[in-house]
Amino acid sequence: MKKKIMTILVCAAVLMTTACDKSGISSTPTGSSSNESSSTSSNSNSSESSTSSSESSSSSKNSSTPPDGDTESGFAHGTVTANSYNSEFLGIKADFADDWTMITDDILAQNNGITDMSDENVNKALNTNAILYELIAGTETNTNVNIVIENLNVTNKGNPLTGAEYIELAFPNIEAQFKAAGFESVEAEKSTVSFLGSEMACINTKLTSEDQEAVQKMIPLSNGTYMGIVTFTGSNEEEISSAMSMFQKI
Repeated sequence: MKKKIMTILVCAAVLMTTACDKSGISSTPTGSSSNESSSTSSNSNSSESSTSSSESSSSSKNSSTPPDGDTESGFAHGTVTANSYNSEFLGIKADFADDWTMITDDILAQNNGITDMSDENVNKALNTNAILYELIAGTETNTNVNIVIENLNVTNKGNPLTGAEYIELAFPNIEAQFKAAGFESVEAEKSTVSFLGSEMACINTKLTSEDQEAVQKMIPLSNGTYMGIVTFTGSNEEEISSAMSMFQKI
């Protein structure tokens, strides 16, 4: 189940770009990771596939509270330690319980195909590939959370999107993407969830493959022309709720 859950995490990271690769990334947060597995299946044709589905302007009401991070100089990677995450750019922080393991900046950089997670390098990656792995953490019982950054300058012609607008564009592609990745049953719905003290747009998904089930909640956080996609995956809703409770707004 562990590898399946982590694979699901990777699928959620590329909703606006291309269908994910079932191979996924490292099956455990502490394991070694290869560049091939996370330089992700979204690296090719990401601009073409998402731009074609994202011509709309920002017209719907935003159901997420945008962070206050400065976007003029590009994206700024958050601080990842052994048991915490802090991002002034996204306006969120998390203190993880003792049974959680965080992927380090060194492995995140490998997964992103860059030498380190300096702001210069992460922005080069975002300008080239449109997608960046910002945070990956998980437990031995297969609860996982990841944060992926999408550069809307590349995928949406520089037009910002609210969280609700992003979901409207991403939702029609979900079933096909997960089934292309090898998941036999995909049940997805657009919804809202209380997160960081606000009601936010989200996508709830239930996935079944090889007699195994997982549930997932994807919440987009907008900041100008960057979208932070926070994805929680677990065996049940209780595990996801527990993981969400570790995050706070700053």
